[in-house]
Amino acid sequence: MPLVEGAQGWVVELDGVWIDGVDMGFVADRVRFTTGTFLMLIPAPHYLSFIQPLINITTCGLFPSQFMDCPCSQAQLAHNLTLVVGKLRLEVPSAAYFYEVRDR
Repeated sequence: MPLVEGAQGWVVELDGVWIDGVDMGFVADRVRFTTGTFLMLIPAPHYLSFIQPLINITTCGLFPSQFMDCPCSQAQLAHNLTLVVGKLRLEVPSAAYFYEVRDR
């Protein structure tokens, strides 16, 4: 896949999103995979239908910034994500999308 301008990531067609082996029916003609970031951007109309089956943890809340606040100790309760791009399946275990924020 060729890098997009400025080498900040790849823009590709998304052929599928699976959560724990279940096809969620999400496809897109244009998604951007960035390099060096943990941020996942999801269009607002699709956010809840995507995030609820992925992170079904009742103790999650929201920061004022609208980022989700889920205890890292509960990462094992989240689900595995698979992104399908062409013939490539990108497997993302639940522990990979938890990022610990510590008070300083």
